[in-house]
This record gives sequence, structure tokens and C-alpha cells, in this order.
Amino acid sequence: MRTSVVIPVYNGARTVQRALDSIFAQTRLPEEVIVVDDGSTDGTREVLGSFGDHVRVLHQSNRGLPAARNAGVGASTGDLIAFLDADDRWLPRKLEKQIACFEQSPQAGLVHCGYLDITPHMRPLRAVIDGASGWVATEMINYSSHVILGGGSAMVVSRRAFDAVGG
Repeated sequence: MRTSVVIPVYNGARTVQRALDSIFAQTRLPEEVIVVDDGSTDGTREVLGSFGDHVRVLHQSNRGLPAARNAGVGASTGDLIAFLDADDRWLPRKLEKQIACFEQSPQAGLVHCGYLDITPHMRPLRAVIDGASGWVATEMINYSSHVILGGGSAMVVSRRAFDAVGG
């Protein structure tokens, strides 16, 4: 399964390098990394330029997070799409473990993981690992329980599922 990582960024010069470094420290590397610069006005463009051909950068006027994510997915080629916010980081085995879930259950549409809240000084505050598994569409639609953990950085979605719901 080919994996694409999509990072939307707006004025993330202080954090996007750490996010990208965490991708390249993965035990299972993605086939492509796409960063969508959503109209940044700080030094984000220069930071992204330092990654050369390892990162594909798209520039657009500021249209917001959903538009940036959708632009990145539209430019991607992977069977799986992993999202990483520019101010987050992944632990080294994140992609390896989530891709293994898709390989074991090819019908899965989305795999999420727990996350760790940290201070600006990298001190752990709390670990959150109480999401759900299995067929959870009804719970998601009804907001009847806490189903998917974390923000965008905790999930990997199949392109099939992403396309089926219209992005």
C-alpha cells in the first residue's frame, strides 16, 4: 500500500521542520510527503525549501485547513493518506503500526491512534488512548461516544473511504 502524508501549514515556520523530521524518522517511510502552504506570511516557505525534493510543496492563498487538506489529498497518489498538522509530531512507529492495521483489515476506511499531549518544553501532560474500534459510523454520525482520538494527526484514511465521502 502506497502511503501519502499531507501536511497543511499556515505560518508554521517555528514548528513545521519538527513535524517533517518526525515523518523522516518513521520506521516505515511514506512514498510521498505533500505540504500545502496555505498562504503563510512568515518564514514557512524557506523552511520547506530546505527539504528539497523530499517534500512536494503546494502554495495557495489562505483558504483554511479543510481546503489545504483537500488540496494535498488531490495532489497525492497514495492508497492511504496520513495527515499531520504542522505543529504536531509522530512517534517513530506510528505509520508502521497503522499501515499494518490496513494490511490486516483491507476493508478498513480509517485507522486512528492515541496521542500524547505535551508542554512546549516536551514534558508529557497526558496520554489519550480511549477511542473505539470496529464499525463506528453510527456513533460518529450521532456523536454518541468519543470514537476517533486526536485531531487530524492521529488518523490514516484509505483513499477509497476519503473519495467515498467526497473529501
